[in-house]
Amino acid sequence: MAFIDKKEFMNIKYIFITLLFFLPALLVGQKDIFIVFGKLKVKGGDEEKSTITLTENGNQIKEVQPPRNGKFEFELDYDKNYILTFKRRGYITKKIQVNTKVPAAAKNDPMLFPFRPYEFRVTLEEQNDDNIVVFNQPVGRIKYDPSIRDFGYDMDYSKSIQSKIAQQEKEKKQEQAQQKKAQDKAEQAAAEIEAKRLAQKEKERRAAEERAKRLAREKARADSLKRVEAEQKRKDSIARARKIARQKARADSLKQAQAEQRRKDSIAEAKRIAEERERRLAAEKRRQDSIQKAKEEAEKRRLAELERKRKEEAERKRQEAIERAQRLAKEKARADSIKRVEAEQRRQDSIARARKLAREKARADSLKQAQAEQRRQDSIAQAKRAAEAREAKLAELKRRQDSIQKAKEAAELRRKREAEQKRKEEAEQKRKQAIKRTRKLAHEKARADSLLKVQEAQRRKDSIAEARRVAEAREAKLAEIKSRQDSIQKAKEAAELRRQREAEQKRKEEAEQKRKEAIKRTRKLAREKARADSLLKVQEAQRRKDSIAEARRVAEAREAKLAEIKSRQDSIQKAKEAAELRRQREAEQKRKEEAEQKRKEAIKRTRKLAREKARADSLLKVQEAQRRKDSIAEARRVAEAREAKLAEIKSRQDSIQKVKEAAELRRKREAEQKRKEENEQRRREAAERARKLAQQKAESQGKQTNGDDLPEGTLAELENMAKNSKLSDAERQKAIKAYKNKLAEVYTRQKTVKEIEKPHKKITKVFINENGLVKVYMKVKHDWGGVFYFIEDDDLTYRNISKSIYLTETSK
Repeated sequence: MAFIDKKEFMNIKYIFITLLFFLPALLVGQKDIFIVFGKLKVKGGDEEKSTITLTENGNQIKEVQPPRNGKFEFELDYDKNYILTFKRRGYITKKIQVNTKVPAAAKNDPMLFPFRPYEFRVTLEEQNDDNIVVFNQPVGRIKYDPSIRDFGYDMDYSKSIQSKIAQQEKEKKQEQAQQKKAQDKAEQAAAEIEAKRLAQKEKERRAAEERAKRLAREKARADSLKRVEAEQKRKDSIARARKIARQKARADSLKQAQAEQRRKDSIAEAKRIAEERERRLAAEKRRQDSIQKAKEEAEKRRLAELERKRKEEAERKRQEAIERAQRLAKEKARADSIKRVEAEQRRQDSIARARKLAREKARADSLKQAQAEQRRQDSIAQAKRAAEAREAKLAELKRRQDSIQKAKEAAELRRKREAEQKRKEEAEQKRKQAIKRTRKLAHEKARADSLLKVQEAQRRKDSIAEARRVAEAREAKLAEIKSRQDSIQKAKEAAELRRQREAEQKRKEEAEQKRKEAIKRTRKLAREKARADSLLKVQEAQRRKDSIAEARRVAEAREAKLAEIKSRQDSIQKAKEAAELRRQREAEQKRKEEAEQKRKEAIKRTRKLAREKARADSLLKVQEAQRRKDSIAEARRVAEAREAKLAEIKSRQDSIQKVKEAAELRRKREAEQKRKEENEQRRREAAERARKLAQQKAESQGKQTNGDDLPEGTLAELENMAKNSKLSDAERQKAIKAYKNKLAEVYTRQKTVKEIEKPHKKITKVFINENGLVKVYMKVKHDWGGVFYFIEDDDLTYRNISKSIYLTETSK
């Protein structure tokens, strides 16, 4: 159907207007959140070692450490007052106040609420050692601005804070100037004491340098000894590898020499056999020549008798040849008819499957378009009815309509299931019928094949009898004539096959053209539907004037319309199938006429063959020339036998060469496998050395923790303890070591994956255990599409890494 009439357009409009009443107030019950995000920049420092703390009324809610790029994101509830604190050791701490209080009118406005995420940036300056700056008040405030009907910076507050900060800096500078004057006096008094202290310190420094040089010389000597030992080990391994390679090369050369000797022996044996065969053939030829002379004498005596019998036999054979030709033509026409029926059946089956697939695809495409249009209409209805979602009347109406919709969906689901079941039964019935037809065709083909075999056996018997009755010369001539006729027949059959292929190609092109036209009609229908949908948007103002009863009536009318359209399409389909059947019948009639024409041509060819056979009979008079031809044929046969023997020898040599090549390929594969095993062994040794070094490093770090006992607790408790900035460095190092030991105890497998669902993002942690050392990788996927990859460093902070590194390390 290429257009939509006015009645159907109004039906579609009523259905979508009714659906607007059915949709729930989806925004009711959703958790309202306000998202703030941005980027932290640390001048001259690393953002990863910074912390961002979220508090509300003095209570800490969350603390995060931003990645290397400094990006952060927080989800805040409305009608609250938050403080974001940005700090890093050695830098000035800054605070940002976020007030999420919003008027009720703004919340109820669907064009404003929910508000889009708010972005801002924070820069931390380095703390001056001589002048410690502390901002007790927030340096900035974010709140709802009624003038712009959105969240923004409080500029008045920022200006007042900046003026206070400037006043504090001015007072601190005056205080620093006074302190500097007092420090100058104290520095003059302490200069002499400092000079004495520096002299003593220089003396101690020289002594320490001397000790360091002595230790460096001892360390260099030990390192040199280690390098010499390592080089000696490397040379020993190289010598062993070379020795093994030489032994393998000698073994390979010995194998090659043996194979070459076997090849030469086989060639010599083949030559000897060929020479012996040639001697036997020469003796056989001499014997055959003597026999041939005796045969010629006997042949002269038999010629008179043969001439008389030949005429009688020629006449009888001519009649039999005509009968055989007619019988063969009939059988060939029957076999061709069976083949054409089979080909036509296969073509019909493929066309039926293609049509079925096209109909199923069209239904699936229309269903997808309807679903997409439904989702789009749902989103429009949701946005427009957000303000009315809390009204009790619509809630009651929604409950009633939901029950009606559920009943309709259940009925539609039952109808679809019944249709699906019916479709499956029809498909099964068609499959059984196809199997039955295939078996019937196979049975008929087997019967035709058996008939052909019987006829072939009969022809062989006839040819043997003919060979006994007719002289060898005449038989050779007839074979030549038959070969020429067979080539003519094959040429005609090839031409017929080409014609059939061209017809089949033409049918395929017509089917492809019809398929493209169907796609074109479907796309045109989709465009018409899109235009109808655009008209529905204009007429949405009338959505409340229609009642539920009207919607039911419209739905029933639409179903009746769809049924009418379906019946019309079915009638069109039946008309097409009837036209296709008529076309097939006409094609079948045409094929029958062509078969009849071929039968007449075969009779004509048979009569021509009889005339040529009569002419061939006259060639019997030239016996001497025929004997010369026989001798030439015998010589050719001997030459062909010799060539066949040489080909056999060459084939044997080729097989020997292939065996040699296969052995060489196996040798190369074994060498490659050995090389891979050696590389793998070296990699394992390197990994073992790295593990030992890491273990030694861990043991040395353990010794540096003053030998105290490590803290105990769960994995989460140890992680929080290790990240607690209030603890001393020594206590944090102990907690980090205890946390790593606990990781090795908990995650004993080589790879463990944990997935954590959080609001608006999904976190995937991968724990890789390599010989007792656990590495932690993290993938963070946000709902808005951003994906980030991290690795846990030794200080338990997460460092940003690339996707390729993440995939490589976690796929071990």
